[in-house]
Amino acid sequence: MAKENIESCGKKNPSAREIELKGEVVSLKRQLGGLKTSNANYRKQVENLTKQLDTADLTIDELHGQIASYNNQILEYKDKMAALKEENKDLYEIIEYEKKPWWKKIF
Repeated sequence: MAKENIESCGKKNPSAREIELKGEVVSLKRQLGGLKTSNANYRKQVENLTKQLDTADLTIDELHGQIASYNNQILEYKDKMAALKEENKDLYEIIEYEKKPWWKKIF
């Protein structure tokens, strides 16, 4: 009979350690739920950032194409400027020749 009382008392009146462990289990379950939610939010953020990165990569590729086009135009303009400078030099030489008096042109 004493044994029955001890067993029944243990089941009806949980010990302080059991109460503490139950509280810890509840706390850990809540933490786990919060971590799962955070993890899901982080996955969504990673997905959004990956999409933004892909968009940025496409934009960068377009800008690199534009830069290459502008560099080609710059090279063309430099060639035109060199040709115009040469033509300008030749025209100045012709003007200087024409400014000379007629008698200096002979010699």
